[in-house]
Amino acid sequence: MKRALLIGSQTGGLTGVHTDVEAMDAALTSLGFTTTVGTGTGATAAEIVARYRGLIEDTGSRDTAVVYYSGHGGRERNPPAAAGPGSPPWIQYVLPTDFDDRSGSGARCVLAEELSLLQLELTEKTRDVTVILDCCHAARMSRDAGAAQASTTRTRRCRWPWGRRRRRGTSARRGSSPG
Repeated sequence: MKRALLIGSQTGGLTGVHTDVEAMDAALTSLGFTTTVGTGTGATAAEIVARYRGLIEDTGSRDTAVVYYSGHGGRERNPPAAAGPGSPPWIQYVLPTDFDDRSGSGARCVLAEELSLLQLELTEKTRDVTVILDCCHAARMSRDAGAAQASTTRTRRCRWPWGRRRRRGTSARRGSSPG
């Protein structure tokens, strides 16, 4: 079976995301894929991870899987990186639709390490996997098992500097804007 997860997170003044997801949906459906689409409330941080886990659960060893994300990607300096060489210098992430929600203690994003670990779980089910990240800072975002860092928990506990972000999702500081 051919399966695709299509996520569209239209945030921070970004336009055209839903059109991108609709176009990808039409293209993949015409190729025989069964698609799961998440936009709006279906593209929150929790929903992105839950839908990715659903794809993993539903995928068999002979299946083909595609994961597509359209929206903002971002990166921030990694505070633990200053403490030691084992941490990456940047924390990379995709921005879900609930990115601006400041309730609770967790960051509202999906970290590159999380995407890599989800990709690892998916490729353990089937080797026929394609991940497309249509966002800024996508390089090194979803990687093979050797690149997946075990620092996901540690980076989740960081004091995130996002409180200084402007409403549209741009950075108040130079050099660290979601794109």
